[in-house]
Amino acid sequence: MPAFFRTVSGIALLAIIALLALQAFPYTGIFLMIFGGASLAGLLVQVFLISLFAEAFMGRVPRVLVAVPLIAYGSYYALYAYQTVAIWQKSAELRRENSGKIFDFDPEVHSLVSPDADALVAQYAIPVAYQPNQNFDPERHLAFRLIRSDQCDNVAKDSRNRIQKFGVRFGNGFQNNVCQLRFPESPPKKVVTAVKHGDEEVWKRKWEIGEQLTEILVDGAVVGSFRTASVWRLPLLPEVTIGWGLISGGTPAWKCYADFVRSHVNIDTVPDSVDHAKYGSPESVMLGIPKYTAAEMADFRGFKQNDEALARIAEEPKRVEEDSFALLKQIVEGQNPMTPVGLGYSVAQDPERLAPFAAAMANRFLEIVEIPNGGTQNRYQMEALDTALAALPVTAFSTVSDTIFEFIRRTDGWRRFPRLYIRAADSGTKTLAFYQSQFMSGGIKGYKRFLPLLAICRIGQASPETVAEMKRQFVSDGSDSHYTSALFIALIKLGEDGFLRQNRQRLPSNDQEWADAVFSGVGTTSIGPNNCMAKEWGDTSYLGEVMAPSLRWTNRHWSARSHT
Repeated sequence: MPAFFRTVSGIALLAIIALLALQAFPYTGIFLMIFGGASLAGLLVQVFLISLFAEAFMGRVPRVLVAVPLIAYGSYYALYAYQTVAIWQKSAELRRENSGKIFDFDPEVHSLVSPDADALVAQYAIPVAYQPNQNFDPERHLAFRLIRSDQCDNVAKDSRNRIQKFGVRFGNGFQNNVCQLRFPESPPKKVVTAVKHGDEEVWKRKWEIGEQLTEILVDGAVVGSFRTASVWRLPLLPEVTIGWGLISGGTPAWKCYADFVRSHVNIDTVPDSVDHAKYGSPESVMLGIPKYTAAEMADFRGFKQNDEALARIAEEPKRVEEDSFALLKQIVEGQNPMTPVGLGYSVAQDPERLAPFAAAMANRFLEIVEIPNGGTQNRYQMEALDTALAALPVTAFSTVSDTIFEFIRRTDGWRRFPRLYIRAADSGTKTLAFYQSQFMSGGIKGYKRFLPLLAICRIGQASPETVAEMKRQFVSDGSDSHYTSALFIALIKLGEDGFLRQNRQRLPSNDQEWADAVFSGVGTTSIGPNNCMAKEWGDTSYLGEVMAPSLRWTNRHWSARSHT
């Protein structure tokens, strides 16, 4: 037996055992999982089987061992043949059972509603298709259209991202002359609905052939049905993965797994009587909607129905703005309207229009924050008011700054409302003791520890002890580039240019050009250098113009964004 482990097959077997042992131990296994240890183990299995066959054939190991690779590969190809026959039988069965065209669909008369609307308009010659979506009220649907690129370029986005534009993949690549337009819209014509039944469970990688039923409904009645099927197909040449990994379904666990590499393929279920080159999806076959040819896609001219729709869509940004401010008015008046996620961003785009709402927004914000166990709508409204208050112009915010500061002071508002934490400093020097205490105590941990620095920058004053601590941290704490840039901005505002020039080497090398821009006054506003903001906002929440960093990295240099 020791001689066996000096052969290629024996060495491969030892390598498999060692690799599986390392994978079984989570501390080493996690790295092997990330870097393809299971695939490497599968490759070693192939090396073992092939070398064992060759060495048994040549007599370097007992010839009886040739049975091991023969049984392994024979079993694989028996399974491959079984799957091939099952696929052929299922395809023949469904091609016989499925019908062809069952309804005369006319886009001038009908609106097609389908869960696959986006894929349909990208591949089939239909002006528009609708997808149910309850997140958009009152439309409850998304309309998908294929339009020319020149039309796409002229479509303006709205402040709530209702209008979306996407690239279109056709054949082997993306098409530069077309784009897909998505927009909330209720189906305006007689509705023809495609309903899908059956879960393909694609990502569960089951061995069985999965089926799905598509029904076409007109006036609520089923007028036709079409069955599709798909399967995780074995490749002609076997590939194996074997090892341990983190199984996240249900209770997370570190478990062993082994499988063949398979690809998900759709089985042909289109009847033989139907032109496969022109029709493919269930909706296409049953409604007679043909595929685009490569020539048609390359010479895409668009649809006149979409030309008419584009005129309506052009008015959407203004409609969204009016609707957003109408919702804001309802919220501050104590009502509870259905609130979209992006409402705060939407109204923050027009700070001057927000100004008259300042006091009402502050009062309603404080009311909503105090609601115990507030639901999703309360949370969306609170987030919208938080965003809108932080975006108020300086003069308008000054009317509510004391109210906001008192809220921040008594609630440690930095945890949930970092923007308002900073803006509350606009109440001036009476807030200085609070922010200095927050900075000097180091009570704010993590990336948000830069917040008191930005607040002090906006105040424009600090005690000698606070300035000395800022200097000490600047020269000693270089581990956090984001925090260091906040120290830099605050010290500039406090008149410590000379100190910073002498110690600028404490900044990371990639921040030196940014520091040059700050020193030169680029991006300085009435609020302060870089608008009293760190190099960048370290939070995912939106900053209005009055708070956003002035300096932006564009065209390989730092330049000031325009302030209106």
